[in-house]
Amino acid sequence: MLAALLFLTAPYAAAEIINLDKGSQGSCYDGTTHVVTCFIDNVTCAAMGNTPYEAGFISNYGGCCHCNSNCDHTKETGTDCSYYDTSSGSCYDGSTHAITCDVTQSTCEATTGNVWYAAGTVGSNGCCHCDETCDHSQETGTNCQASYYDESQSDGSCYDGTTHVVTCDVGHADCEALGHAWYAPGYMSGYSGCCHCEESCNHDLETPADGVDCSTRYYDVSPSPTRGPTAAKTVAADAAAATTVGILAAAAAGAAALL
Repeated sequence: MLAALLFLTAPYAAAEIINLDKGSQGSCYDGTTHVVTCFIDNVTCAAMGNTPYEAGFISNYGGCCHCNSNCDHTKETGTDCSYYDTSSGSCYDGSTHAITCDVTQSTCEATTGNVWYAAGTVGSNGCCHCDETCDHSQETGTNCQASYYDESQSDGSCYDGTTHVVTCDVGHADCEALGHAWYAPGYMSGYSGCCHCEESCNHDLETPADGVDCSTRYYDVSPSPTRGPTAAKTVAADAAAATTVGILAAAAAGAAALL
């Protein structure tokens, strides 16, 4: 097995977390698609030919932070903010019976007959309406991944320095509270050149090492490589309030070269 070779002594900097309290690495604006993505550091964003913004950046248009993570909401001037890393809720269209994700309450209810639901709402099928900002530990349904009204996405990956297991779709606060090392959605391993997780991976940016097939390296597919979850969607564990102590301790124990 490669596991013994993969988890060695790479420095904690490999995790690329700038703010240990909340985990945002800033935002990245793609001038071609006009899409803003959170959790991307300035160097990576600039290397992609895009425009980087520091963590907590507040847009001049609308007066809202790009990303909820690391936002000082006391400095926002907007009154109905929607963030690129957090769902604004879901909107049920009373005419078409369709549900749309990431819609603010004011926008949804501007149309008579529409019903707005807060982010993380669990429907009658036991699954969240939307994958983004869903607390999967509250879901009771089966095969929820197939029922979301938005594109299935990862909340990041979480590395346990004791068991050397990488778990996908775990948020920063949950991972940190477990004393583990968290990696942003789309993070690519310095060892394999592949993303940790299939979800939220930009495959165009992967640089697989010689002989490496990235499709066999993701920790959210089945079968998964060496160790890690085998389910298509891993439910994040409930966790207490985040602290920086556990994540630093996990790093000191040896966040790995695989990471």
